[in-house]
Amino acid sequence: MTNHEINTKLRAAVESSVPDVWEGISAGLQQDAAQASPVVAGNKAGVSAARTKRPPRWLGYVLTAAAAVALTLGTVWGVVQYTNTVDSVVMLDVNPSVKLTATSRERVISAVALNTDGEKVLADMDLAGTDLEVAVNALMGSMLRQGYIDNLANSVLLTVQNPDAAKSRALQEKLSEDIDGQLAAASVASSILSQSLPGDAAQQALAEAHGISAGKVALIQKVLEKNPHLTFESLVGLSVNELNLLLKGTDDVEGLASTGRPSEDVYIGAVAAEKAALRHAGVAAADAILQRTEMDFDDGVMVYDVEFTANGMEYEYEIDALDGRVVSHEVVTSTLTPQPQVSSSGSAQPPAIQPQPQLEQQPAAPQAPVDDHDDDWDDDRDNVDDDNDDDNDDDD
Repeated sequence: MTNHEINTKLRAAVESSVPDVWEGISAGLQQDAAQASPVVAGNKAGVSAARTKRPPRWLGYVLTAAAAVALTLGTVWGVVQYTNTVDSVVMLDVNPSVKLTATSRERVISAVALNTDGEKVLADMDLAGTDLEVAVNALMGSMLRQGYIDNLANSVLLTVQNPDAAKSRALQEKLSEDIDGQLAAASVASSILSQSLPGDAAQQALAEAHGISAGKVALIQKVLEKNPHLTFESLVGLSVNELNLLLKGTDDVEGLASTGRPSEDVYIGAVAAEKAALRHAGVAAADAILQRTEMDFDDGVMVYDVEFTANGMEYEYEIDALDGRVVSHEVVTSTLTPQPQVSSSGSAQPPAIQPQPQLEQQPAAPQAPVDDHDDDWDDDRDNVDDDNDDDNDDDD
């Protein structure tokens, strides 16, 4: 029920509960005047008596009733104002974005779609007055039914705002667990990002300017901290799952809690990207030392950054994450110290090829379809991962 509807009903209730006493008061005054007129004509004592005459008893009843109604009206209005005061703001972002406001008793005051997909999710749902957890459950159910969340795009961003930091965190944890449980019941291996935010005017201004939630603004800012070569404007249109992938692991992101891992199932995967880069470079898997493979975003395209060394050269590739196409590549003389190769007997051997001074830039050329079944590269990558794990263990 809106504030306008509440005001209308209160006004009607007051008007019906207060008696129309004006006619009675008017008649009483006329009667008093008629009784006083002869006294005024010839009896000064009568005038004095008329002036000191007490008001009729019913007038006291009327005034008492009116005061009681006014007191009741004030009390009711105070309760209405208290129960409709926004205490918490909850934002849900997938690609649909929806903002909920709730009272201190966690009753929904309003549900607002922040984009077109959010409007589809809300549809004809009237969530005002419902329990906050029930409302979040209903929204997540709608996103599941409409295919916004599945195992190809499994990330959800939950943002809570409340002046009480402890209450905000508690609500964040409770709703995050609810969402995770609901998606698990739908057989979705979810990745839930959750955060508690203060009311930041700058973030709210950015949200309104770009038509997104303040929670998504905060998430984009965290992505930019890890990817300073990107811009805010270039990331606004990305889904939460894409932004989650660009975080390159969220365990160390301050102020952002996470569960699960973002899905890469819609993309070719890191191993296939590495194969595509090796094939284009004409380098055998056995000769390559993998340095880095991670998701990135370039000119509106999700890509894998693949870096490896081979034969004294450093190779840097950008591989289209959807189809394995080489977006860009660069080959430079290696400045890395060649790592000794370990023979099958376990003894360290010097590197067979030393770095050579050379600089080569190559334009991207058409590639054959990516072969995801290169067993030699899979085995070699497993060995690289094992070597990296051993190095980490040695460091520990």
